[in-house]
Amino acid sequence: MSPAPLVVTRNISKNYGGVAALSDISLSARSGEVHALLGENGAGKSSFVKILTGAVTPSSGEIEINGVTYSKLTPKLAREIGIAAVTQELSLIPVLTGAENIWFPKEPIGRFRGRKKKQMISRAKQVLEKAGLPLVELDIPVSEMGIGPRQILEIAKAVARNPKILILDESTSALGSSDVELVLGMVRRMAEQGVLCFYISHRIAEIKSLCDRITVLRGGQSIGTFSTHEIEEPELINLMIGRSMGSLYPKWESTATEDVVLDVQGVSATHQLTDVSFALRKGEVLGVGGLQDQGQLQLFLRLCGASKGDGRVLINGREANIRNPRAALSEGIGCAYMPEDRQRDGLLLKKSIRENLVLTRMKSVSRFGFMRRSAEDKLCRQLVDQFSIKANGIEQEVGALSGGNQQKVLVAKYILPRISTFLWYDPTRGIDVGAKQEIFELMRKQTSEGKSILFYSTDTSELSKMCDRVIVLSNGKIVVTLNQGEINDESILKAAFTVLENADNS
Repeated sequence: MSPAPLVVTRNISKNYGGVAALSDISLSARSGEVHALLGENGAGKSSFVKILTGAVTPSSGEIEINGVTYSKLTPKLAREIGIAAVTQELSLIPVLTGAENIWFPKEPIGRFRGRKKKQMISRAKQVLEKAGLPLVELDIPVSEMGIGPRQILEIAKAVARNPKILILDESTSALGSSDVELVLGMVRRMAEQGVLCFYISHRIAEIKSLCDRITVLRGGQSIGTFSTHEIEEPELINLMIGRSMGSLYPKWESTATEDVVLDVQGVSATHQLTDVSFALRKGEVLGVGGLQDQGQLQLFLRLCGASKGDGRVLINGREANIRNPRAALSEGIGCAYMPEDRQRDGLLLKKSIRENLVLTRMKSVSRFGFMRRSAEDKLCRQLVDQFSIKANGIEQEVGALSGGNQQKVLVAKYILPRISTFLWYDPTRGIDVGAKQEIFELMRKQTSEGKSILFYSTDTSELSKMCDRVIVLSNGKIVVTLNQGEINDESILKAAFTVLENADNS
């Protein structure tokens, strides 16, 4: 006999002002199971997670946990019954260190009410090591960390509570392949110990390799629950989006010419990037690969003027003095950086879609120094239609949009006539397959029009499917350049790992 389910939801619904975010969601999940929740952005996954964690009260329905039925949960009650979640919107406190965040608000306190910092760090290291997670810096403020280490800290914070039910919502979206494998290994071990894990990811390969069963949501409704080994990827995608999508990646046709638009010569930045040189050609997608934190982010920040360093950057043969990201966007340079963390670095979440989109288009919607509201509205409605942004109008707050639609706003913000070079840093992080397909098609459209793209992704398959060439970084240096015909997942990962293995053996 199968064990009794640990979690059962019956007819869970949630309405916001007459709009149904969830409609009659019923499912069950057992101890020791890894249960996937799969669906497009806006399908209702995050609303369901918020109900399970007590952050949101359902409009109707009930939740049964370990045989006890609840009409609603509160965050405090959810913690008490053993629910811990890592949500898409990271909850770390920026001014606190990594160790302080893991133990907040129950930090070890000394005799005189002071925090025991050494003990916090030591215990935090033990959590990371026991879980098999990569070690991150624990004694610096979270505000100084990249999004990858912050995701690891969020996972460690949840695991430190010894949960009976662990919810991971896009918790590997900013991690490189090696760190993803560590997280997946952690989940498998916890499941073997009887923990129920709800796992949400847009990387279907992860779902297929990790999860026992899959519940598909679409439009706030449950399409069904399936055994993972009985359903194939194309069918899953069709169930998610309600139509046959075809190929995720557009047909590869090189549009690269011999004209160099971005010439990088001996660029360095801090100790993480050393003497990097390459050329980006007109109409080319040049991928940047390698294991995580090997200097990729520093390269992009250096090229857009967000950090300083040595070396020369030439745009169309002329040396460019890129003082800051605003200068990079200017007519003479035409270089746009799209950051990895759209919520922290790319968008004003409390502002409307209109306010975000006009930030880079002030001249086109103003006259004699005054903004023309009618011109703003017309332009922004056109952009919302052009980029298929699903919203309740251009005055909707960007923070209220799904992750995929937030990313579309970010992309629309920088697709400008004066931009000829795009620096795209992990542009598909945390978005569904439908939105990914649209971004890949957009990349092909831009290069066919003579634009050039420097493209970094934590998903190696995206580099192998979308790029003309790939440069692989290790320890802040380019260790190999792969040309078309040489590019595949294995060659990119082999180049990254071989260099590190050689360094370890020397």
